[in-house]
Amino acid sequence: MDTSAETPVFNDTQRNLLHLLGYLQLQHGDAGKAVAIFDVLSEISPSDPLLALSHACGLLRSGQPAAALATLEHPIFTGEYLTLAWLLRGQALSRLGHVAEAARAMRMFIRQRHADEARV
Repeated sequence: MDTSAETPVFNDTQRNLLHLLGYLQLQHGDAGKAVAIFDVLSEISPSDPLLALSHACGLLRSGQPAAALATLEHPIFTGEYLTLAWLLRGQALSRLGHVAEAARAMRMFIRQRHADEARV
């Protein structure tokens, strides 16, 4: 039986370690490897907002702002995750040349950040 098309199954510890590995790849300048890791993890954990933000950041750093923007369209972002999603969305829109939309996203980032600080 060919299982190559099946989604791999990882436990929480394995997922967390792979996420960390992707983050380290990103921090050491290899966005391509990070994106490959985040691609697999996103299939397994599509509702993980931190993973989605990491994935979007990797896509931005690897020169894929449209894919990053698509990742940020997911309705899983709330609270501090929403704040970071607005920041990354602004960056992606800017790289795509959508200046007015990017400016709006950055204003939303600032507004959300102030709201986050007020809750603390």
